[in-house]
Amino acid sequence: MTTSQVPALIPSAVRRHGITLLAGAALLSLATVQLGAQASERHALRGELVEIWNLAGRATVEAGTGSEVVVEVRRGGSDASRLQIEVRDGRLVVRYPDRDIVYRDERRGGSFETRLHVRNDGTFSNDWDDRDGRSTRIRSSGGGLEAYADLVIRVPRNQRLELNLGVGRIETSEMTANLTLRTRVSHIAVRGLTGELVARTGSGGVTAERVKGDVDISTGSGGVDLREIEGQVVKLRAGSGTVEGDRVNADRFDANTGSGGVEMRALGANEIRAGTGSGGVRLELTKVAATTMIRTGSGGVRLALPASPNVEVDVTTGSGGISSDFPVTMDQVRRNSLRGTIGTGADGRIRASSGSGGVRLVKRP
Repeated sequence: MTTSQVPALIPSAVRRHGITLLAGAALLSLATVQLGAQASERHALRGELVEIWNLAGRATVEAGTGSEVVVEVRRGGSDASRLQIEVRDGRLVVRYPDRDIVYRDERRGGSFETRLHVRNDGTFSNDWDDRDGRSTRIRSSGGGLEAYADLVIRVPRNQRLELNLGVGRIETSEMTANLTLRTRVSHIAVRGLTGELVARTGSGGVTAERVKGDVDISTGSGGVDLREIEGQVVKLRAGSGTVEGDRVNADRFDANTGSGGVEMRALGANEIRAGTGSGGVRLELTKVAATTMIRTGSGGVRLALPASPNVEVDVTTGSGGISSDFPVTMDQVRRNSLRGTIGTGADGRIRASSGSGGVRLVKRP
């Protein structure tokens, strides 16, 4: 379009510079696209251990190639441009320049509010009792810095990764790596991991499927759900929540809940410890463990054993009955207690106690 073709409605001064204004508009449009693209940034980190810190957002961890951990940062929220990404010495920190953070995540659903303490370097602790740093509030509504950062993290083979998240969700897919995942208010889902797994959440559940390696999971409030786990040590803790699983094999299995039950199907281990403050314990064993110790404060115990076990048994209850599908050779029988052997007693020992609830030894289906 030439200047003479500009409609007469446009003032002559504008008509004289019409081409210049159109070109400027094109440049402005290009700049807008480039600014929008800044919401997605790529960073590469090296080191035996790579650390990532982010107060709000979702994190997806997947297998990568090469020798670097590649982090794609996707900012969100009306104040996204105020976030700062700091990368140094194998560490990435998403820094939030405010003590009040609003994270509106429609995918999450429900309202929430939590506080944690952020140190001067932007790192933080998900421990409720750790008060090192400035108190920072993260909530789903209200006033404050409205910003978050979603992360896609690609991890090379055999890399050690430590991911620290305040509020959001962590998901991992098939990879070979050693992962430490910590969060204050988030669900953690791990699927297909070869390597060590450490998972910590203050409020939220943890699910883990197809893990080959040691597992150490704890939740303040939330359940633990395991499927197809093979490791030397499987350690599970839940302050309030149920611990359950299927096809778990380990040299040592240790599960404890403050309030909530422990239920494991197809559990194979050489050493088993399970306890609840309030809740029952139901274990189905694929083999007799050398040591099985079960304790409940309030709740029953049901232990399913393979056919023809050879174990020593020592069972006590505060109030509740004791029953066995297997013949027991009695060494000592008292009110609400039983001590003796099933078979030869040579393969292992079972000790079970319940403050309030019965104890049953049954044949595995």
